[in-house]
Amino acid sequence: MIKQPALAQEQYACVYAWLALLFFREVDDEGLIQLQSAEIADWLALLKRQPALAASVALLEQKIAALS
Repeated sequence: MIKQPALAQEQYACVYAWLALLFFREVDDEGLIQLQSAEIADWLALLKRQPALAASVALLEQKIAALS
């Protein structure tokens, strides 16, 4: 198994900023479509490879799926 490199502090800051924007206001239909896009799914899969984020990202994916 290949060990994934840890995220840099700047990368964690980007993740936190994205989450802050996500929860800043109610998600409309356009935002929901974006959250369910292949691009976001790929990005979440990348984040899920980080052991410290895996469980939280999996929960976020479940919550996004429940919105549809």
